[in-house]
Order: sequence, then C-alpha cells, then structure tokens
Amino acid sequence: MSKWKQILGVALLILLGGLAGSLVTKAYLVRWHLLMGSSPHARTDYVMRRLSRDLNLRDDQKTKIEAIVKQLEEEGEKRKREDIERMMKEINAEIDGDQQKKLEFLKKRAEKRKRKLEESYLRQGMD
Repeated sequence: MSKWKQILGVALLILLGGLAGSLVTKAYLVRWHLLMGSSPHARTDYVMRRLSRDLNLRDDQKTKIEAIVKQLEEEGEKRKREDIERMMKEINAEIDGDQQKKLEFLKKRAEKRKRKLEESYLRQGMD
C-alpha cells in the first residue's frame, strides 16, 4: 500500500470520528436543551414523554401527573423570575448609570430571545 493511501485512510478515519462525535454531541445538547434550557412547556412535554414511556402510564394517570408537573413548573418559573428581579435590583445598586443602561439593554435582549424561543417551540407543537 502506498504512503498516500495510508495518509488518506488516517485522514478519513479522523474526519469520520469528528463527524460521529459532532452528531452525538448535537443529539445530547438537543436533549439537554429540551429538559433544562427551554420553556416550561417544553420541559413539561419532555417530562411527560419520559414518564409515560418509562412508567407506561394510563391516560387517567397522565392527566393527573401532567397537572402536577405543570403546577411545579409554573411555581419554579415564578421563583426564578423573582430571583432574577432581586438579583437585578442588587446589581443595579452596585453599578453606575451607564452600566445600568447597558444592563437594562441586556435584560431586554434576553427577554426577547426567550420569547422567540418559546414562540418557536409553540409553533413546532402546532405542526
């Protein structure tokens, strides 16, 4: 076998390994995002899919358990919003006027991104 075929073979193995690694990473990140980084609706759907599959829930159980999951998600979201507001107030007390304006801009930008993500998720659910 020529030297070039060996080099090409090794390069191809490296390329395929990188491709396989990136696909596994993407699958993991999508799953993590559904569970941890997205809207409460997405997390509720994810939890219910897992519980339904893993526990083989009956329809009556799904209805009751989904109500519990939704309630806890809503309570968690409320606490998170309250914590963020408290944190922003405390940070605002420590920074000057220009920094406060920049922080307010960053806050609005983050809220806009979150709304877009939630709208995207809701559109996907309708399809």
